[in-house]
Amino acid sequence: MENIDPEVPRKREALRKCKARKNETSNQYETRLAKERENRCQKRARESTKKSPRDSKSRLESATVTIKATIRATTKFSTAAATKS
Repeated sequence: MENIDPEVPRKREALRKCKARKNETSNQYETRLAKERENRCQKRARESTKKSPRDSKSRLESATVTIKATIRATTKFSTAAATKS
């Protein structure tokens, strides 16, 4: 049985892309850059939509915890002031 490095197909693909880029025309180069730019924008848009519900939830939870802590502190302070009087 032959041990095959799992990186070999990945390296082969990288070499193929490199060779193709060397031989591409300026028009192909511009097209490739435009596609890559569009893919990055779409990826960022997907990531931001995935993050927004979580972020808003965590912000809401954080605000709730802060409000509850403030209420507890105020209640303790007013209870302590009432017992001293």
